[in-house]
Amino acid sequence: MEISILKALLNSISSFLHLSSYDNINLDPVQKYYQRTEELLKLLKPILDSIIDSKVASDEVLNKAFEDFGQSVDELRELFGNWQPLLSKAYFVLQVESLISKIQASALDIFQLLKSSHQSLPDGLSLPSLEHCSQKMKHIECEQTSSSIKEAIRDQVDGVVPSSETLVKIAERVSLRSNQEILIEAVALEKLKENAEQAEKAGEADFMDQMIALVTRMHERLVMIKQSQICSPVPIPPDFCCPLSLELMTDPVIVASGQTYERAFIKDWIDLGLTVCPKTRQTLAHITLIPNYTVKALIANWCELNDVKLPDPMKIMSLNQSSPLLNADSTAPRDSHIFPHSTGNQPTVPESIRPTVSPGKNSISSTGILREGSSPLHPRSTSEVSLTGTAGNGQSLDIARISLTSSEDRFTNSEERSTELVGQHSVSPSRRASSTSR
Repeated sequence: MEISILKALLNSISSFLHLSSYDNINLDPVQKYYQRTEELLKLLKPILDSIIDSKVASDEVLNKAFEDFGQSVDELRELFGNWQPLLSKAYFVLQVESLISKIQASALDIFQLLKSSHQSLPDGLSLPSLEHCSQKMKHIECEQTSSSIKEAIRDQVDGVVPSSETLVKIAERVSLRSNQEILIEAVALEKLKENAEQAEKAGEADFMDQMIALVTRMHERLVMIKQSQICSPVPIPPDFCCPLSLELMTDPVIVASGQTYERAFIKDWIDLGLTVCPKTRQTLAHITLIPNYTVKALIANWCELNDVKLPDPMKIMSLNQSSPLLNADSTAPRDSHIFPHSTGNQPTVPESIRPTVSPGKNSISSTGILREGSSPLHPRSTSEVSLTGTAGNGQSLDIARISLTSSEDRFTNSEERSTELVGQHSVSPSRRASSTSR
């Protein structure tokens, strides 16, 4: 016996509601969208259950509406069921908001068709009850983060840098709250772009490129916040900071791509199942972590010269996981205990090292600051050059509510000391010893 369209729809709704037991459903940003969809379906399902054996269920126009609604529910079930933490959150939001809006509109159409049906409604289902459910359906608010994302991308295409407030709003709503989450998002978007290029979908590939540029801007803002939070009497040399933690490294290790990271952070990255270098996006040929004794010695010497205490990587990791680092108000210094003799001033951030945001032309340095020559997802050059505070379209970055002091003299003096330090360590200990003895 062939199952009716209405019964097929009810089965689809039941299958969707069973997704609540999936672990990934309880993760951000998936959970809030699942709950909103669940609310919509639970409002409609009792109505459909009550008419399944009535004459109105055979109405041709209604059955077409049931069929379209069922297809949307199946698409949502597949989207929620297949989502994994390493997939793009922003792309998920774009897809899910479109489908939720569609099923909300379709559900309202079904209510309207039932109210205007010439077939008699079953006992217990009156026009006032249908109207009541319809009004409740209309008042279920669905997030429209998609419109913010698309508006920001339109601004980028028009040469306008999205405001700091826009970046914060998008980052919070799609749950990109730490540097690791932003880098994972960038890797996921790069994969989507690659898939679109392989399928020869030029428009989709271009859209993904703009999404990547948007995430890059979020990363830049996070770097600015991190710089404002660290109370250091002198700027930390960029190569002494981990690209993942954005903090001074305590236990630097080298990965297969040749890049150096804080051990705890790169180990956590690999343990998540990520097999690409966060900085270069190269696939790692192996996951062996090799201690970088040279950088460790340079950092130790620099810390001694500047009276700086090394941070605790595990403490930093817990802070990164628990705090919304993109929050516009998260600019208060957090690690003042690391610098016991700091006067409490914010770090020097000269104009020359403020990041640029030209899509496709920069790469992320070891501090997370962009370097000219490659995009964060298409690295072409790792050579460091002077960076300006203007975007690739010539417009200044709008980083709101971030108080950063600037002192060119202090920065120059620090750079000279760092250069001397590097020069000292460029000679092996044995050669320095022999030179001293002579």
